[in-house]
Amino acid sequence: MQLPAPNIEVAKRVADEAQRLIDIYGYYNFLNLVEFMKQNPSMVQMGLSLINKNNAVWKK
Repeated sequence: MQLPAPNIEVAKRVADEAQRLIDIYGYYNFLNLVEFMKQNPSMVQMGLSLINKNNAVWKK
């Protein structure tokens, strides 16, 4: 599998986090989440915007 990551460490972290979610919620729910994100890019962008705003508050 090849990921568009800047280096192997980032690719491994992405894979590990995906596996952690699969372990918690199951592969079926994980795949449903992926499908939701593909079908609703504006919702994903909104969520990422909220995360970035929250991170900015925590960094101050």
